[in-house]
Amino acid sequence: LQADESYVPALHGRIRCKIELGMLKEADEELEFMGEVTEEGDVGAAIDLGMLKALLAWRLHKDDKKTLKALDALVKTHAESLEGCEAGSAEFYIKYNPGFVMEVV
Repeated sequence: LQADESYVPALHGRIRCKIELGMLKEADEELEFMGEVTEEGDVGAAIDLGMLKALLAWRLHKDDKKTLKALDALVKTHAESLEGCEAGSAEFYIKYNPGFVMEVV
């Protein structure tokens, strides 16, 4: 078994752990790097990054306005990603991502 240093969900998870552990400056640096290397058009990655940015804005800067602005943008992007999906279909629920929705709420 070999670790894949380029597996994006794992990198997001590592940043999330650093935020939760209070390693905010390190998380900020890694998040900035991830923002630069994330492929444009990857809605899922953009939503995950946005959530991490909002969490970091709150924890590092105690900036409620910046946090709410980031969360608003996330909700809008998430809603747009559902357009064209048939309500009640498997694709809809996969894209809907109830865990993410609960985390935002």
